[in-house]
Amino acid sequence: MTNNTQTSANRICILIPTYKRNDALLRVANQCRDFIEKYRGHNSYELCVTDSDPNNSIAPLPDHLKARYSVNPGSGFDDNLYYFWLNNIDKYDYIFSMSDDDLFMPQLNPLYLLDAAIETGNQVIMFNHRYYKLHSNGTIELGAVLYPNIELLLDKTRLLHKLLATLPSHIGTLYSTNFLKITLEKTYEFRNTLHLYAVPVLLAAASNTLLFSDHVLCLYHNEFKSDGAWSVSENVIHGLVDFLKKLKQFLPPDLYCIAETGFFTFYFGDDCWIRKQIGYNPRLKSEEQIREVLASS
Repeated sequence: MTNNTQTSANRICILIPTYKRNDALLRVANQCRDFIEKYRGHNSYELCVTDSDPNNSIAPLPDHLKARYSVNPGSGFDDNLYYFWLNNIDKYDYIFSMSDDDLFMPQLNPLYLLDAAIETGNQVIMFNHRYYKLHSNGTIELGAVLYPNIELLLDKTRLLHKLLATLPSHIGTLYSTNFLKITLEKTYEFRNTLHLYAVPVLLAAASNTLLFSDHVLCLYHNEFKSDGAWSVSENVIHGLVDFLKKLKQFLPPDLYCIAETGFFTFYFGDDCWIRKQIGYNPRLKSEEQIREVLASS
């Protein structure tokens, strides 16, 4: 995309929430800075970092990264996003989200793809992504694509059901700040679930203002995480339980049933993949106990 004087410029933030992953943060921040420096489009891109560690020695980031650095005034991953949105929502037209241990696909400048997505007029744009592993010699091994099913592009009802059953990740999601403003009050209720970011996505999907692009924009670090938001691993499942309880309060019964079935299949079942990764943990509720909690909510 070249400069176009007939198109209004948008202010776009590339937001990286972080917590105790400084090496990974610097890696992706340097990649973002390189793309921003080479960008020749009509929009304005700014690199921003929001940190849940108020004592991080890396603050502020090195000058050459030209990154806005802010400290989360709350605590945890959800507050890292929520308070940045709350305090900066009028500074930008769009906020693009990715994690500190993610990467952009290296073959092309992703900012031009973000430009094209913005021009569709959708409130939330969710890009596909691939998993990756980083080897000790610095090479990257590419893994599977998150959403390989082309039908999700063509059937928005099917896409909504997929997102309800297996929550999207926040990597590669572009939010209109106008939409964040009108959903912020509802989003606030999902703090401390570790999945607050998904609320605007689900609301956009339900209102038919979500665009899904199967273009792989980002790479997701596909290894079991024992740091960052996963540093207390049982909080991941506990957060998902709280998320589903809150979702039950405003979803129609038919859509809630889809979400609950999916959560027990992928997150809560005694043999699900998250439990296998976490391993035995006496603090985790069993599948039966979770069903009792949800039935009484």
